[in-house]
Amino acid sequence: MIVRYINVDYALAGALQGKDNINDIVLSYDIGCQYYKNLKSRFRSCFPDLVNTVRKITVRVGKMHLYGHEEQCQFGFSLNYTHGVGRTDGEECERLWSEYNQAAGSTKHMGRGHRCYTIDDITSAWNWTKLTHMGEWGPRNVY
Repeated sequence: MIVRYINVDYALAGALQGKDNINDIVLSYDIGCQYYKNLKSRFRSCFPDLVNTVRKITVRVGKMHLYGHEEQCQFGFSLNYTHGVGRTDGEECERLWSEYNQAAGSTKHMGRGHRCYTIDDITSAWNWTKLTHMGEWGPRNVY
């Protein structure tokens, strides 16, 4: 068994529980080209009940991270050539790191439940700010 990606595998398995009726799943991961290599065999040994769902997964690398990869990865794992993803860049979760990093000092001493609620509040505030400023942010206000 390969334990290198066990944390990501465990999180993915939790997200896939009960999702048998989904036809296509696109997963964007900074090192998706490496993660994908033995994905099915890892799931076969650790999460055998999810092997059929894993077959529906297409793994890609987010656009910001893609250009740091070899040319072969840039074509094979690009969201630009993936059917059904539109113009997504696959980097949405990266945008919140700066907010989470600012909260790290005050949340590191919290209990598990309190910390989870606080991080959830930060995420909700971030989403609310995006929603309420959507018309203001655009090409004319980039600079």
